[in-house]
Amino acid sequence: MNQLKKNIFYLYLLQFSNYLVPLATLPYLSRVLGPDKFGQIGFAQAIAQFFIMVVDFGFNYTIARKISIAKGNTDDINSIYWNVQLGRAVLLFFSVSLILIASSFFDFLRADRVFLSLSILTILATFFTPIWLYQGLDIMPVVGRNALVWRVLGAASIFLLVKSPEDAWHAAFIQFGIPLVGGLALFLAGWRSRLFFYPGRDVSLANAWNLFKESLHVFSASLLTVVFTTLNPVVLRFISGNAQVGYYVASERLLSPLRQLYTPLVQAYYPRICKYYADGDNSAARKNILAVLAVFIVFGVLAVAGMWLLGPIVLPFLLGAEFSESADIAKVMILTQVVIGIAMVQSNLVVIASGRQNSLKWIYAIAIMLHLSYVYYFVSHWNGLGTAIAALITETAITIMFAIYIKRVRILTRS
Repeated sequence: MNQLKKNIFYLYLLQFSNYLVPLATLPYLSRVLGPDKFGQIGFAQAIAQFFIMVVDFGFNYTIARKISIAKGNTDDINSIYWNVQLGRAVLLFFSVSLILIASSFFDFLRADRVFLSLSILTILATFFTPIWLYQGLDIMPVVGRNALVWRVLGAASIFLLVKSPEDAWHAAFIQFGIPLVGGLALFLAGWRSRLFFYPGRDVSLANAWNLFKESLHVFSASLLTVVFTTLNPVVLRFISGNAQVGYYVASERLLSPLRQLYTPLVQAYYPRICKYYADGDNSAARKNILAVLAVFIVFGVLAVAGMWLLGPIVLPFLLGAEFSESADIAKVMILTQVVIGIAMVQSNLVVIASGRQNSLKWIYAIAIMLHLSYVYYFVSHWNGLGTAIAALITETAITIMFAIYIKRVRILTRS
C-alpha cells in the first residue's frame, strides 16, 4: 500500500472513530438525557467549537503546507512546531479566560456554567493535537489509531456512568475530557518519535507572529464562517430554547459523517496538490481535484437518497419519540452537507492550495451579510428547521461564489 492510500485509510479510520463511536452512544444519550439536557450539552459544544477554531487559527492548512515543504529538515520542523504552539498557547489562555469570565458574570449563561467549564477540556485537547504537524509529515495513521482507542473507551464510560438526566454533567465530562486524554497521548508519541524536541533560541513571539500572519487569511475566513455554521445552535438556543437545540444537534451529529467522509480525501490529497501548484503543474492538480470531486458527488447522491427515503423511519427509531422534529431538520441538513463538500474542494484544494487564501475572507464576508439578513426570520418562524434552511441557503451561495472566483482567475486552466 503506497503512502497516499495508507494516509487515506487511516484518515477514514480517524473520521469513522469520530462518528461511529459517538453514534453508538447517541440513541442512548438522547433517551436518557432528553432534548433539554441534550441541547444544553450541544450549546456548550458549539461554544467550544468556536474557541477550537480560534486556537487552531487556520494552521491545519497553512502550516501543514509549510511542514510538507520542510519535510526532512528536523530543525526547521521543530522551529515551526514550537513557534506555532507558543502562539496557540496565547490564544488558549485568551479562550479559557473568556469562557470562565462569561459563564461567571453573565446571568443568561450561569445555568450552563458547569457545561461551559467542562467544554474547556476539549479546547485543551485541540492544543495538544496538532493535526497540521501530522498532516504535513504524511503520518496521519498515528492520529487515527490514537483517536479510535480513546473514543471507544469514552463510549464505554458513557454507558457505565450516565443513567439519568441528572448525569448530564458526566456525559459532558466524558465527551469533552476524552479528546484531551487522546491529545496528551499524541503529544507524548510525537515527543518520543522526535517529531519535535526541545525548543531552540529561534522560538519567540516575533517568529510566532510571522507564522500567524501567514494563516490570518484562512483564520479570518474561518471566523466569518462561524456565524452561519458553528454558532447556529447558539442563535437557536437564545431564540427557541435548549430543546430546539437538542433536535438540531441530534440531526447534525447523525449527518456529520458525510462531511467526515469528505475530509480524509481532502487532507490526504492536500499536500500533493500543494506540491503540484508549487511546481507549476496545474494539469496534474486539476486531474486530482476532479477525481476527489467525483467521489464527493457519488457520496452526496447516495446520502441524500438514503436520508429522504429512510430518514423519517430511522431517525425516530434511533433518537426516540421525543426527537421526532429532527427528521425534517435532517432532510435539509443532508443537502447542506453535499453543498459543503463541493465548497470544501473549491476552497481547500483550489483556492488555499494554490496560495490564494486572501480571497476567502471576501467571499465569507458576503456570505455573512446574506446570512444575517434572513437567519432571524427563519429561526423565529421555524425554529430548528428554519436554522437548517438558512444554513443551506448560505452554503449554496458560498459554493456559487467560489465557482465564479475560480473561473474568473483561471486557477485550473493555466498550464
